[in-house]
Amino acid sequence: YPSGLMPGNPMFAKAKDYFSYLDCLGGLVAEGEERADVLVMIPYREAARVMGIGEKTNEIDGLYSDTLRALGSARINYHLSDDGIADDYGAVEGDRLRIGKRLYDRVLYFGEELRGKLKEYSEGGGKLYFVRKDNLKETVSDLEEKSFLRCDNPDVDVSEYFLGETPFYIVRNTRCTEQ
Repeated sequence: YPSGLMPGNPMFAKAKDYFSYLDCLGGLVAEGEERADVLVMIPYREAARVMGIGEKTNEIDGLYSDTLRALGSARINYHLSDDGIADDYGAVEGDRLRIGKRLYDRVLYFGEELRGKLKEYSEGGGKLYFVRKDNLKETVSDLEEKSFLRCDNPDVDVSEYFLGETPFYIVRNTRCTEQ
């Protein structure tokens, strides 16, 4: 679809500013890094190691899906990893877990026992949530209270990106109707 910003359009005078904005936004998303203090450990490797494939794995799959939906509904930014990646590429720095360039303050874990970097993270004072069906609501509520980007308007979504050390905020209207 053409943009409709042709010389006859009354908004044509603003087109340069608009396209400049889109250029900056595209550069920020491509070159920047989204901040997410919450790391969700994908449970499948641990589940297969402990239980094998079967009914219990299906149960964990349901809990994992419910967790991601709950985080999304609460608008909590998160990244995904698993214990293998944490062990191979992670580092514990005080009470935070580093994977790649990102540092995480809070980690959601679906397993039963801690090993490797997750055990080191927990013993170092890191905030580790053992996600279970009976505590999912409280876990998400606790994460929501500590969320660094909080917005009470359900039609607004906020993300924080970093370009080097400089923070940028992207605010989106998630309501898909005219206001």
